[in-house]
Amino acid sequence: MKRIVMFFALIASAIPAVCQVKAPVEVVDSGVAAVKDLGKQLVLGKFVVTYERMNPLWRKRLAKKMGGEEILKAHCESVGEQLAKSAMTLISHTTEGFPTIYEVSPGKKTELVDNKKVETLIYTKWLMVVPTVARYRIIGQDGKHIIESHGFQVAVSDKDKIDWTFIDGGTVTVADLRNMFSSVPVNMKLPEMTNKRVEP
Repeated sequence: MKRIVMFFALIASAIPAVCQVKAPVEVVDSGVAAVKDLGKQLVLGKFVVTYERMNPLWRKRLAKKMGGEEILKAHCESVGEQLAKSAMTLISHTTEGFPTIYEVSPGKKTELVDNKKVETLIYTKWLMVVPTVARYRIIGQDGKHIIESHGFQVAVSDKDKIDWTFIDGGTVTVADLRNMFSSVPVNMKLPEMTNKRVEP
């Protein structure tokens, strides 16, 4: 059961190493809205969305570990069946609190300065750690119970084309993120993953 719940809770030296930033309001709103929409799809039982909207870099890494893209996709699709076998139902999944925002993926931008082309080092992607809360209904021999799971989604998008992809907090570590996005700071803190029983 814990494994299923945790599934959700599915650089250049010239650039400063600490890249936590404040993003424009529209970017933050877009990222949070995308995570909320992901949660709505999960509640509807469309678990394949965790594969379809998974960050490509992370999907490649997971697929390699699991033995291929088809196996990973089948695993994502089977989550609903796994929940049912455990007498569990996902009844809500949304965001909570405020995301932590980073700029990642160093790149270059060419600008005209005094009629001369000047290259500037920039970050090309937004990375947002968005806290989430999900609730599961469990039917056991002693009746119905509600499990509240606090976790997070890592939402990633190119800056020039806001189109969010996701890394589920139950599957990733800071070391994983630093391996994919070298500009993620060493002291990056991820939200704590917790599960607790609450009153129906």
